[in-house]
Amino acid sequence: MKKKIYSVCALLIALAMVFSFAACDSLKAEEETTEPPIISKTPMPTNDEAALNYFNGLINAVKAAKPGTLYEQTNKDVSDAVCGEEDGERNELIENAFPFLKKYILQSAESVETKYGEDLTEKFPIAGQTWSSKLTAADIKSAACVENEDNYELTIILNDEINPTQAGVHGKAFNIPTDADRQAILKEFQDKMKDYITISGIESLTYTECQIFCVIERETDKLISVEYSRNVKVGTTITGVGTLENMGPAPCSFTYKYAEKYSFDWTDPNAPTTEAAE
Repeated sequence: MKKKIYSVCALLIALAMVFSFAACDSLKAEEETTEPPIISKTPMPTNDEAALNYFNGLINAVKAAKPGTLYEQTNKDVSDAVCGEEDGERNELIENAFPFLKKYILQSAESVETKYGEDLTEKFPIAGQTWSSKLTAADIKSAACVENEDNYELTIILNDEINPTQAGVHGKAFNIPTDADRQAILKEFQDKMKDYITISGIESLTYTECQIFCVIERETDKLISVEYSRNVKVGTTITGVGTLENMGPAPCSFTYKYAEKYSFDWTDPNAPTTEAAE
């Protein structure tokens, strides 16, 4: 009887040792496959000025380095329509129709890809310039950088500006539409709305809470993507036609939101691979 008990105990001890060794091997394998921590090439900026300077350096390097670039329109929207006086008589018919009408206004979408090494002077802000940002601390409300796993995420919010030009605050980082561009946009809007309203022209443009959002690879200081977002309050005068003819001319304002994103590929297709080097 005692021999049997000893035999069972010996078997249990042997099994325990097998499982123990297996667990150790598993732990060792897990330790061996653990990725080393990412070391940031640049310490994370901790204030507005440092974050802005970091952004300027990275964004201004894009045109010189000429990475592959994918441009996309990521958002278009018309909202907050006010027809009439904000504190007086309003045309609720037009205001209520805006959600339905805007789908005829915002139908276009664009995507453009530029290959590695191609000239980005005209294809990346600021068009026509060798640089992409000349923002200063006086031009912005805030610049904040946070760490998100392997990347930094940097957000810049610009000061509000009325009727901006390429020489103004937004013109230091955004492509500002020329008068010809604005007339083309107005004509497109007018052509799509001709059965409902006519528009006298763009009387005022207020850029508010416009922002730039970047994703940056911490280990290399390379931009993964940058997104430019505009919120533009448009002021104009509209006149009803057709079934809305009786409304007459009325002041109108609405918010036009527009965003465009650039994603970057820094891989040089002509660079020798590791296998080729060997």
